[in-house]
Amino acid sequence: MTNCNWIQQDPAPGTRILRFRGDTQRFQLKLSEPRKGNAWLRTNIGYARIKRREIIREVHHDETPLGRDWFDTPMHRIDDRHFRINLPLCEAGH
Repeated sequence: MTNCNWIQQDPAPGTRILRFRGDTQRFQLKLSEPRKGNAWLRTNIGYARIKRREIIREVHHDETPLGRDWFDTPMHRIDDRHFRINLPLCEAGH
């Protein structure tokens, strides 16, 4: 993976944040210069049901978890250098 100094992510990758069910979390990207294209947030927020099902199948059926709980969610373009998305935290998770 290459180092992308031209992208600032907020919150930064690896940041630990404690939130509660019912809160919202904002994710933002800031580009150093205008660029065409789209931004996506890869997350498993909101898909705990799928994660639980994979854990149960791993324990009871010895199936390898495949990460089916991860999805790409499109971010909204604010201007030619900024993208943002606010996600509701409707369930407990990590």
